[in-house]
Amino acid sequence: MFVGRAAPLWISTKDFSGVQKVIGHLQKDIERVTGVIPTIVNGDIQEKTAVIVGTTGHSPLIDKLISEGKVNAREISAKWDCHG
Repeated sequence: MFVGRAAPLWISTKDFSGVQKVIGHLQKDIERVTGVIPTIVNGDIQEKTAVIVGTTGHSPLIDKLISEGKVNAREISAKWDCHG
């Protein structure tokens, strides 16, 4: 559980510039609601829990999770907002 802190937000530096911009808005929204500022990470994730933000085909981590069968690409392909 993240009492008094927020799960980090992960994004690839290879993703679209619009996605890079939106993650900053998400970070601010989380701060407004919780009073806690989540970190934005684009390297190795040190936490067991993270919010992964990105686009299939432009995010190596998301593509890796798909290739490992940890994320079902059919459930997220061609959708704006997906979570699981």
